[in-house]
Amino acid sequence: MTDKEKTYAVVDGKRYTLDDMRDWFYQTRGFPSILFFGKGKNKIAGEGQSGGRFVTERVHQAENEFVAKLGVDEYKKKMDRLMKKPPKWYRHTLDEVM
Repeated sequence: MTDKEKTYAVVDGKRYTLDDMRDWFYQTRGFPSILFFGKGKNKIAGEGQSGGRFVTERVHQAENEFVAKLGVDEYKKKMDRLMKKPPKWYRHTLDEVM
């Protein structure tokens, strides 16, 4: 497996990155009514309980694939590094609230 292949997970034919995982974790802080995962043509969304479950299941599949590719320790290290810097959309939301 190449390093490039380790940087994404494929779930249901769609590619997700560690940045997508970070965005998911920031998005789920609170109680959103619509959940999103991924970007562009790989983006999926779900509304309400069943839609949220659909998206959450794909997120768990992607996370499991990252852990299988990187190992638990490397996955945690990379995610810890990414989580220190909130996504741009999240920082903008914080600015509006404060």
